Amino acid sequence: YLKGRDPLMINVNPQLTFNDNPDPLKMDQASRAATLLTSSARFYRTLKDEKLSPDIFHTKPKDSETETYKWLMKMIPRRFSFYGSYFYGAYPLDMSQYDRLFSSTRIPHQEKDELVTYQPSESRHVIVQRGSEFYKVTLLEDDGSILSYADIK
Repeated sequence: YLKGRDPLMINVNPQLTFNDNPDPLKMDQASRAATLLTSSARFYRTLKDEKLSPDIFHTKPKDSETETYKWLMKMIPRRFSFYGSYFYGAYPLDMSQYDRLFSSTRIPHQEKDELVTYQPSESRHVIVQRGSEFYKVTLLEDDGSILSYADIK
């Protein structure tokens, strides 16, 4: 992955497509960007606060998408929880790379690039590109709380 020399923008980076907002007042570019950034910041806080629900592939959702299953998974020690999930036909997906979704960047080098992840205290912003211009947009306060939608917009 880090040795690949193909253009990153079209070969590696994810692409997202969004539906139009049903509220026409929120369809301008600044509103849509602020909504996306606010939602991303909420996801980031949920991840860092370790409150993110695990990604699970449910083969028997009538059994595994229940309060009983959720309660049981809380009671089983983490190192044995896979076996309990297997019994219910639920397979936890690998989320080990989620920590690199935020505060990370790929630093180019001649032969092999370097993936760098910064401490949360060092990274409270995103870089937004519009045309050929780049802007630093702060999303988090010094204490890690999320700026308001209005402040981001």
